[in-house]
Amino acid sequence: MLNRLRSTLFGPPHVPKPGSHPIAGLDLILTCDDTSATQTLRLNGKRRSYPSTMWTGATFCELVGGELDFTLLCESAFPRESDVERIRSIATHPTSIEIELHQAAFDFFDRLRTEHSVDFSSCLPKWSHDSVIDSLGPPSALIDDLDDTPSSRNAFLVSYSTDLDPEHGVDILVKDWTVTDCGHLI
Repeated sequence: MLNRLRSTLFGPPHVPKPGSHPIAGLDLILTCDDTSATQTLRLNGKRRSYPSTMWTGATFCELVGGELDFTLLCESAFPRESDVERIRSIATHPTSIEIELHQAAFDFFDRLRTEHSVDFSSCLPKWSHDSVIDSLGPPSALIDDLDDTPSSRNAFLVSYSTDLDPEHGVDILVKDWTVTDCGHLI
């Protein structure tokens, strides 16, 4: 009876519509749990809904010297061609920036330790570059299609989980194949 009342008041329950999107030329298929997902905002007293989907997948990338998990946040039901091209360019980039990514992560945590007196001794008994890098989990690339400008098309985040900050991990902004910022960026 409660379900009937709920359906009468709010309409039928939402049924997710999963989707997949193979990336041509790559061993990568992006998947989405619900291509009909929306977000609702209140603007000028009116509720406005718009598509909001999250696509994920993983493939080997020379850029990080191993497998890279991709997360694409879209304001559309399916990825736009510009998003697919950005993923393709990341996945096929011929040069590794793994050393630069690791150095940025180490520098960030070392700054926290030396300039802000953050104590990592419970996670790492011996502080060293190698021990910090060993604490990093597998990399993940986050691509957001909210800002579709020429300069944003060459930018993405590489995120690592880490025992040094299990709640936030560390995010590294890569723009034009160069590490430009590091920290808790999202």
